[in-house]
Parts: sequence; C-alpha cells; structure tokens
Amino acid sequence: MSFLNSLRLSFTSLSLLVAAAGPTFGQLADGLTLATGREAFHVIAYTAGYTRDIRTLRNLQAGVGANATAYGMDAALKPYYGNHPWGLNIFLRFRLKPGA
Repeated sequence: MSFLNSLRLSFTSLSLLVAAAGPTFGQLADGLTLATGREAFHVIAYTAGYTRDIRTLRNLQAGVGANATAYGMDAALKPYYGNHPWGLNIFLRFRLKPGA
C-alpha cells in the first residue's frame, strides 16, 4: 500500500460524565467534599482526532494518529484542574486486517 494512498480517518466525540469524589481520589476528594459539600461533579469532554493507516503487513494494519481533548467542568473543580484543562494523545495503532 502506498503511503500517499493510505486510509485517513478523522473522528470526534462528546462525553458527559458525572465524576464522584470517593476514597479512590484520597485527599483531593476529601478537600472537594469539605469545600463544596458535594461528592459528584459534572465533567464534559470534547475530543477530536485523526488516524492514518500507514502500513499493511500480511494480516496486520498499522496506523499513526493523535487526538486532543478539552474539558468543561463544574466551577468547584477549576482550582484543582485550571480554567481550560486539555490533553493530547499521540499513538501508534495495530489491528487485524478485515477478513483476516
């Protein structure tokens, strides 16, 4: 497969989560609960990404890609995560070829 003719895939995602402050989060959860009187907070994640298949070896396809996520959240979480938290992932993906 020629690199110039390889498959390109873009994607987006929107997630709404209710994050619970519990024992798993330790002191941060305790501080949030004491400061706000709440144990659950809404978090929204907006993700956009791109993957490009770069190589096919027998029954295996390889791709390289990246995605970026920006978060919206309750005001109570902003002192801990900032006003505009975001994340970036760069990855190498391997999968079986369809029909393999």
